[in-house]
Formats: sequence, C-alpha cells, structure tokens
Amino acid sequence: MTLFKDQIYTSYFNINDGDTAKVPTIYSIDPKTGRHDSITQPALTSVQGEKRRYGQVRDLRFFSKKGTDYMFFPYLQRQPSDSTYGDSFLALYDLQNELYVYDSIPLWGRCRTFASNIIYDNRIAIANVDKHIFGIDILSGEIIWDTGYIDAGVFSLLIVDDILIMGQIFGAVSYMYGKDPETGRTLWQTENGGGAETLQAYE
Repeated sequence: MTLFKDQIYTSYFNINDGDTAKVPTIYSIDPKTGRHDSITQPALTSVQGEKRRYGQVRDLRFFSKKGTDYMFFPYLQRQPSDSTYGDSFLALYDLQNELYVYDSIPLWGRCRTFASNIIYDNRIAIANVDKHIFGIDILSGEIIWDTGYIDAGVFSLLIVDDILIMGQIFGAVSYMYGKDPETGRTLWQTENGGGAETLQAYE
C-alpha cells in the first residue's frame, strides 16, 4: 500500500470478480471510511485456460509534475508456456485526467517478478529478481540503461550522495552495490552474510 495525498493506493484482484476472474486492479482507498474506488485495470489476459493466471501489478509509485499527479507501475503478463514467468511492461497513469500516458511499453521478457524501484529526478530505477536493473525516463518510458548484478534476489534501493545503493534483502549470501544512477555503471560492490535488512532512510 502507498499513501499519496490523503488516499491509500494498492493493487489486488478485482473485488467484484469473485473466484471467476482474479484480474489485478488498482484501487484508491479512503483511510477514514475504507471506501474502495477502482482506478484502473491493466490489459491482462488469462493464460492456460486458467482464469486465475492473469499476471501481477507491483510497486506503485506516485509523483507530481507541473501540477499533474501521476501513478507509475510495472506489471507482468503471464505466459502460457511457463506461467511462473511473464513478459514485463511499464505504465504511467495521469490521475487527474484519468488516462494513460503510456500503458504497454515492454521492459523485459521472462521475468518472475519485480524487486523494487525508486524515483530520482525524472527517472526511475527498477530491479527485477532475474539479475537486471533498469534506469528509465519516467515521463516517456524510455529505457536509458540496463545492467546486471551477480545473484538473483530482491533488493531495497536508496539514492545517497548521487549514488544508487542496492541492498539485497534475502539469500544465503547477499550483496550490496553502489551504482551510477545516470549510467547504471557499478561503482562498488560488497558481499554480505545474507539475511540483510531492508534499507531505510531517516531525516
């Protein structure tokens, strides 16, 4: 869940679909009343004849630009050949005008899930669990850079002193990286003992 301008935003299967469809849907929730309003639903289709296997929406991010509020999110479309994996896409939604700026920019094939993302300047960095991290122009969806890392896993991300810090948060052995957020180039990396904690920032 994410709080943005007094509303909670989250994604889960459509409330009204029961057990028949299970389509990932993004909702806004009034924290005072619990009222749910459907915002949008990515154009996902079922695979393998199983209505439950539509895909997933992960890691909603919100920002404002020139008086307009935006919601960015990556999503996966499951594939019939291997429903564990999916093709991944990017979407940017204009909350005021209730329309997509873009909604199906391809990011990466055969991705299991996304690990995390972070917005900085006009860009967003997105890590998936399959050894890739991307730097993307958030307003256009253009992929600026694509680089890898050593071991598949889930990462927590921070920007510190103009360095993108990636901290792996599960695995028998975990890694931490410092990367150039403009190019994705690795500046340094360290091996840790595993079981790392999610990165936190405090003012």
